[in-house]
Amino acid sequence: MKSLFEQSLIGLFRHSSQVFFIITDIKGHLLYANPLFGKRSGFTVDRLPALSIREIIAKDDINQCFSAIEKCLEKAGRPATTGPLGLRHPGYPSKICWELSLAGNGADEPERIQWVGIEEPAGDKLRQSELFYRNLIADSLDGILLTSTEGIISFASASVKKIVGYEPEELLTKNAFEFLHPDDRASGAAAFFEEVKKTPGSKFINARIKQKSGEWLWCMIRGHNLLSNPHVGAMLIYFCDDTARINAEAALVESEQRFRHLIHNLKLGVLLLNEKGQVLICNEPAYELFGLTEKDLVGVAILDLDWDIIRDDGTGFPRDDYPISIALRTRKAVRDIVMGVHKAGTTERVWVLVNAEVVTDSNDNILHVICSFTDITEQRRLAQQLIDQEIQKQKMLLRATIDGQEKERSEIGRELHDNISQHLTTTRLYLEVAKEKASGELLKMINQAHKGLMDMVNEIRQLSQSLVPPSLNDIGLVASVKDLCNPLKNTHAFDIDFQYSDFNDALLSDNMKLMLFRIIQEQVNNIIRHAQASSIKIDLQTGEGKVMLSITDNGKGFDPKSIKKGLGFNNMNNRAGLFGGTIRIDSAPGKGCTVQVTIPL
Repeated sequence: MKSLFEQSLIGLFRHSSQVFFIITDIKGHLLYANPLFGKRSGFTVDRLPALSIREIIAKDDINQCFSAIEKCLEKAGRPATTGPLGLRHPGYPSKICWELSLAGNGADEPERIQWVGIEEPAGDKLRQSELFYRNLIADSLDGILLTSTEGIISFASASVKKIVGYEPEELLTKNAFEFLHPDDRASGAAAFFEEVKKTPGSKFINARIKQKSGEWLWCMIRGHNLLSNPHVGAMLIYFCDDTARINAEAALVESEQRFRHLIHNLKLGVLLLNEKGQVLICNEPAYELFGLTEKDLVGVAILDLDWDIIRDDGTGFPRDDYPISIALRTRKAVRDIVMGVHKAGTTERVWVLVNAEVVTDSNDNILHVICSFTDITEQRRLAQQLIDQEIQKQKMLLRATIDGQEKERSEIGRELHDNISQHLTTTRLYLEVAKEKASGELLKMINQAHKGLMDMVNEIRQLSQSLVPPSLNDIGLVASVKDLCNPLKNTHAFDIDFQYSDFNDALLSDNMKLMLFRIIQEQVNNIIRHAQASSIKIDLQTGEGKVMLSITDNGKGFDPKSIKKGLGFNNMNNRAGLFGGTIRIDSAPGKGCTVQVTIPL
């Protein structure tokens, strides 16, 4: 009795025009031969079952034929092959190469041998045809099924056992859909019936097939409609183990999920960009940091956005100097760049510390750029607060020093005015009395002493006034500056022009007036001592919330970069700095000098 597997092979090769198929018992008596073999052997199909293989094969090849039978029996069911064997039919000169396989009905001892043969072509074509058949049918890594249009299996290749564990005979007459996972059955049936109808589209599906062990195996399955092929007349289904790819894909998805989970749980902002600078992934801290949404960033080229970025020193940040631009251009990491970014939808500016890491392939092509942003706004605020506190502390120390100097000046001035000047005045009165009683040489000496004493009194008066300007608190800054300038005008040593028409004295505090007076006094003294000038112009004005002072001379000038700033300039700079002011010096050799002071009100 023929097995279901044999019946499927008989059906497969019944109409073959290239493959010879016969079945014998283990002694070589014919039990079945397909029509192609009957036609080529010269024996009628009715007579063939009554013959022995010995009566059909050419005499010269009989020994080789039975040697192959013995090898097939010795190999315990493994196929055995023959070289080209001729047929006795005199009109058939070609030879046939055979592959022998044992078969039975499940008993311990084999009962039959299946012979599959291919006519020997010329040269290497024989070997190629044999290898093609073996790979396609016997040694294929794919499982091969032939089914009806309803999915009933009529043939299963030997390779199905390697993949799902079933013997080919166990699958015959079964419906192929029974072996699909319930969750995959609908999609598998839809793809199958589309192929039956020859509907265009993908012919590959991934589905789980039940193994003999009861476990489910992911496979890639392909259907091929061969219903119109007269030698097959069935649906051909290939399937192979797809576990490695499915596992790799699952691992990739899991890895991506872990990566997304990781960056979304970081406290710092993270952007993942492709080689074109387009945002692939952005985590929630980055959205919050920049005041943007997923729609604003994901899929967008980040360098095309208007970020309004400034540097740490407040200057503009060129787009080509962005860390991402440098990373894309150089393929190198960029670290610890401080950027001030305008937060969208607000007037707020956030300060971030930016790092950009480049991910490349083996050919140094950019795959991704990972950009991280750490919010350092609060750190900068605290740092600036400490700086401001230190500046305020320095100002307080400087103010205390200047106040101490002014107090000391006042005490010395008062001592000169109230004590020394009084003694000198008394001495002068004695000399005037002595002048009335003296004559001759003595009178001449007394007059000289009186003149020297008057010069001394005038010098002390001027010194006292320079230490404590008597008019500053009484008649204001303008009058005090005039008192400073008048003696120089009277000596005709300098031509002094003092402009103050746009100046409002009432806007200034007493301390600020004193500060401006001291700066004017210091610079005028510098001009007298060093400038070799003949004219001085002083311009004092208020407006736009600030005080502006300009002192210009026509002296020899100097190079500000090459001249060491002395005590006088430092005193002026420190005094202006106490009130948040600035001093700028504009000079050049032979061009005179201009000192410009700007103080906010």
